[in-house]
Amino acid sequence: MRDVRRFLLFRLYGPLASWGEVAVGEERPSALHPTRSALLGLVAAALGLRHDASTEHGELGRTLRFTVRVASAGVPLRDYHTAQVAAPRRGRVDATREAQLRGRRDELETVLSRRDYRCDALYDVAAWHEGDRPRWELEALAGALERPVFALYLGRKSCPLGLPTSPRVIAAPSAAAAFEGAELPLPFPLPVERMRGGSRANLGVYWEGSPEAVGLEAEQSALRRDDPGSRPRRDYRMRREHFTSTVHTNGQDEGG
Repeated sequence: MRDVRRFLLFRLYGPLASWGEVAVGEERPSALHPTRSALLGLVAAALGLRHDASTEHGELGRTLRFTVRVASAGVPLRDYHTAQVAAPRRGRVDATREAQLRGRRDELETVLSRRDYRCDALYDVAAWHEGDRPRWELEALAGALERPVFALYLGRKSCPLGLPTSPRVIAAPSAAAAFEGAELPLPFPLPVERMRGGSRANLGVYWEGSPEAVGLEAEQSALRRDDPGSRPRRDYRMRREHFTSTVHTNGQDEGG
């Protein structure tokens, strides 16, 4: 008999989402599914952890692991973005954009960028603890997601949630079994083209952590630089992420 573990399940949906990949120059790409950094940031915001609370952020990420089931990869959208910035000044750190721009209109420059988003993307997330005793139990995280301290968003502040996260803690032998045993609510049907997100290859399950906890066999694995080492310094470490193309459509017919 397999050991029973405890998992926190929650759902992420919004009209827009953007999961930052490594960005060079003007291009700001988005991954097809939430990064580890984005998931930890979302949970931290729900708990009320500020950006500079390095110790607390480290404690949160030390034991927490994630599995993401992509129900809909969404439809891609590219935004041509312009912003005005002022050159940094030695010995001065501006706390806000207003302070940075105040009285410096003649020094402003325009920065151009192309930012990618996913429209109507839908993700189911299973989180659990591995290792030593965690600082926050899963019930505390579920309560925070139910009544978050700070506003939650999907990668960027311009991407608010479109539905409640509907968190729940359940016992199951694996993350895959947890998904199957507790379907998360969806108050409206997604069209077939949204479920496919333009390609069936986009759908599947991405995970980290021990194989026993997830209960799936990997079709492929890849290294990703999205594990936050220091949020104030924007320092990210490499981690190994696994993928399988198991598709779940919440009972909707995919058609031919």
